[in-house]
Amino acid sequence: MWKTWLLCMWITSIPAVVHTQEPTSEEKQTTASTDLRIQVKGGDEAMPVKGATVYLEWKEGGETKTREGSTNSEGHAGPYRLPRGRVFVQITTSDEMWQTYGDDHELTKEQETITVNLKKKLGTFTWLGWRSVHD
Repeated sequence: MWKTWLLCMWITSIPAVVHTQEPTSEEKQTTASTDLRIQVKGGDEAMPVKGATVYLEWKEGGETKTREGSTNSEGHAGPYRLPRGRVFVQITTSDEMWQTYGDDHELTKEQETITVNLKKKLGTFTWLGWRSVHD
């Protein structure tokens, strides 16, 4: 018993050596963050798209992380606090008027706004013939 106590006293008396290391530029980039806002417009008129679903996907610490939201009546979504780097942005709508959007974006600043202009769907061809989405 006294040997264990003596060993514990000896171990705790040894000063701990702590090495600090400057983070690499890659580590600095992953620790920095961006306040991301999404602006969703549609068509040639670039009118705001209300209720569009905004899906964000990025890598952080070797894991894939996601976040989802929707646009307000002015077509804005966010702000979303994300680490700087590559983020995949996907925009969908519940109606059949707009095409789905999806693309990668590189976040490099403290605050960024990504503006997406959705394109109108042309229509579909069914067994009954051509059907315009806008009719």
